[in-house]
Amino acid sequence: MVSDASIGGRPPSYGTLSSHEQDILVPVKLAYDARQHDPESEDGREHCGEQRCLGAWFSLPYFKWYPRWWVNTIRGAEWFHVYLWLAKDLAWTQDWNYIGIFAGCAAVLWSVFLLFQAFRMQNYVEVWHSFAQFLWLAANAWWMFAELHDHDFPDEPKLYAAHTIHAGYIMSFALAWLFLYYLVVRPFGLIPPPSEVSAAAYDDAGVFVPRSTFLFPTWRNYENIHILFWLGKDCAWNHLWPTMWWIFAVPTVVIALDFVWTTSFHTGHGVDHAHYIVQFIWVMANLVWACGELYIPQYDEPLPLLPMTEGPEGVLTMRWWSAWTLVLAFAVVAGLYAVWLGGGGGRPG
Repeated sequence: MVSDASIGGRPPSYGTLSSHEQDILVPVKLAYDARQHDPESEDGREHCGEQRCLGAWFSLPYFKWYPRWWVNTIRGAEWFHVYLWLAKDLAWTQDWNYIGIFAGCAAVLWSVFLLFQAFRMQNYVEVWHSFAQFLWLAANAWWMFAELHDHDFPDEPKLYAAHTIHAGYIMSFALAWLFLYYLVVRPFGLIPPPSEVSAAAYDDAGVFVPRSTFLFPTWRNYENIHILFWLGKDCAWNHLWPTMWWIFAVPTVVIALDFVWTTSFHTGHGVDHAHYIVQFIWVMANLVWACGELYIPQYDEPLPLLPMTEGPEGVLTMRWWSAWTLVLAFAVVAGLYAVWLGGGGGRPG
């Protein structure tokens, strides 16, 4: 089990930390301070008396944006990774070849950076999940590259069929890797728990509490199980297995929605809440497109965003609806930064 610091106690003292660890813990310490004024947290209830519905909507973020947030903090780096992955998916839906290649390669490289961060923090639980996420994304990009190639270079040998099989093998291995963790490694404690510093960095000072602390002692545990279900959904999509797809898709949506609902009550945590909204919209975009490929595959050609294609093709091409759903996700990101960069936020990082 991790220490109390990782599930809501005060983060470790700066006096014993390296400069890298101090950078990592800047937003964590600010998050801890924000808990004192968050009506939904245990500490905040002592000060505020009652929780505030949609507190994340009606309060400014507890810290101002700063450029190093994307690189020097765990949460910032992970949310930046989401932007790259979203860009890759939007490019894929629209058959934007070079944008897709650039965003796909950038997302894969950033996942390597996240894996490096986990190793550097000596958090081997995160290393395990980051490795699975790297495999998942690499397979996803390999799958995408083939389709973009075949659409843009119709006279060259087709790559899609072979790349789809390769991607399926890689995603299947990544899924088995995660099942190995949850069925063997975690129950038998085969890898050491994270340090106090590392646990606090990945868990944002324990601000958010999962619905079942018996199953998921920390919020980070809850986030990591979401990776398992989302990967399972994509693996089933790749293999065109509808039954397995539904088995994994339903919990993927439910957990993503619960992330949004739970974080909405936390005053000062609009940054995380907005990103969980983006993540939920992204999940829905994936589901829309997958439904099209699984149930009406004859309508799956990339259609331009504007103008809408007339006739049944325009209405029934779920890929096109998915593209607009991803645009909505980017609109939420833009709205967040408009508020955040426009002066909203507490102390600078």
